[in-house]
Amino acid sequence: MTPASTPLTAFPAGTRVFFSTQGCRVNQYETEVLRAWAAGLGWEEVDAAATADLAIINSCAVTEAAMRDLRRMVRALREARPEIRIVVTGCAPEADPRLRDCLAVEVLPQAAKRQFLALARTQIPRRPRHRTRAVVGIQDGCNTRCTYCIIPITRGPAQSRAPEEVLAEVDALCRQGVPEITLSAISTRWYACGATDFWDLVAMVDRMVASRYAGRTRLRLGSLDPVQLDAKAAATLAQCQAVCPHLHLSLQSASPSVLARMGRSHYHPDAILRFVDSLAAVWPVFGLGVDVIAGFPGETEAEWQATLDFARQLPLTYAHVFPYSERPGTVAAGLPGAIPRPERQRRARALRECVRQIQARVWTAMHGRTVQVVLETATQGRAETYAPCRLTRPMPPGGIVCATVITTSADRLVVRPTEENLS
Repeated sequence: MTPASTPLTAFPAGTRVFFSTQGCRVNQYETEVLRAWAAGLGWEEVDAAATADLAIINSCAVTEAAMRDLRRMVRALREARPEIRIVVTGCAPEADPRLRDCLAVEVLPQAAKRQFLALARTQIPRRPRHRTRAVVGIQDGCNTRCTYCIIPITRGPAQSRAPEEVLAEVDALCRQGVPEITLSAISTRWYACGATDFWDLVAMVDRMVASRYAGRTRLRLGSLDPVQLDAKAAATLAQCQAVCPHLHLSLQSASPSVLARMGRSHYHPDAILRFVDSLAAVWPVFGLGVDVIAGFPGETEAEWQATLDFARQLPLTYAHVFPYSERPGTVAAGLPGAIPRPERQRRARALRECVRQIQARVWTAMHGRTVQVVLETATQGRAETYAPCRLTRPMPPGGIVCATVITTSADRLVVRPTEENLS
C-alpha cells in the first residue's frame, strides 16, 4: 500500500486530529513524526477525542493486555464521538488482522506507515509536544527470534536508518533546544548500515552533540541487548562526552537454561557482571535498569532464584519486571510447564522489592553529589542517571539544571538547585 491509497490522505487542511500512542519508545517516536507530517498538511491537533474528526492510534501488541487496552480505547472513542473516524496503526493490526472488521476501524499497515515516516522526515522535525526529552528512532524490526515475542511478526526483519539521517534529525532537535535525546530502536543489537554498527553510530552522534551543543543537549541510549556489552562498547562509552551514564538492559532472565528456552542463549549473565564492574572506571556513578520476565514456562524455583541472586550483584536503580503473559502466535505460548499466575506475580513482587532495596542503597550513596537535571516541570525532572528528581525550589522548565542531592524519598532524589544553570 502506498501513502496515496491510505485513508489519511483524504482529510483536508483543518482536520482536527487526536493522537494516542501505546507501547514502546519507538511508537512514541513514530507518533511524533506523524504529528509533524500532519502539521504539514494543515491539520489541527486536539488533546481530546471528543473534539476530533480523526483519531490515529499507534498501537502495541507485545501483550494481550495491550490488545485489550486498544479495544477499550476504540469503544470509548466511539462512545465519546460516534462520528469520529479511527485509524489504527502500529503492531496490533499486524498481530490480529481481524481488528479492522471487529472494531470497525481503518488500518494504516506498518509498511505504509514507514512510507509516511520517510516522507515526514524530509521536513525538519518539530519539538515534541509536552516533552523536554525527545526520542529519535534509528532502527525498526528484529532478527532475534525470542520465543515469547511477537515483534518479528508485527514489525518484520531489522531495518536501519542511514547515519547521516540520524545525525540530521538529532541536529535539528538540538537546534530547537531539546535538552535530552534518546537513540531508540526495536533492537539496537541489529542496527547496521553498511560498515556502521550501533556503537559506531553512538560515537558519531556523540561527537556532533558534544562539539556543537555541549551543556545544552545530552544523549541517552535506548535498551541494549546484553550481547552488545563488549570491548567495543566499553571503548566507545569511555570516549563519549554527551552520552548519559545510564544503561538499560534487556536481561529477561539470569538463568542460562531459561534464556535457552526464551531463544536468548546468545549471551551469558556472567558477561554482564564483568562489564558492569569495568564500567565503574568510566562512570563512577551511573544508572542501571533491566527488563525481567518472571515465571516463564518451565522456570523452576532454582532458576528463578538465580535471577534474584544475580540482581543482588548489580547496582540496579530500577527494573521493569513483567509476570510472564502468554502471547498467542508465539512459541512460548505452547511450551509445557506453565507457572500458575499467582506464583508469577509473587516472583515479580519479590524481584521488585529486591531492586527497591538496591536502589535505596545506590541513591543514598549519591547524597551530596552534583547531578544535572532535565526539568520536565518547574520542580520535577530526570538526572543523567535517569533517576527522577524533585527540586526544593522551582526553576524554569525545559533546560538542564545543576543541583545537589540532599536526600531521597521513596521514589525519587530530592535535589537543591545550584546557581549554575547549564542550559
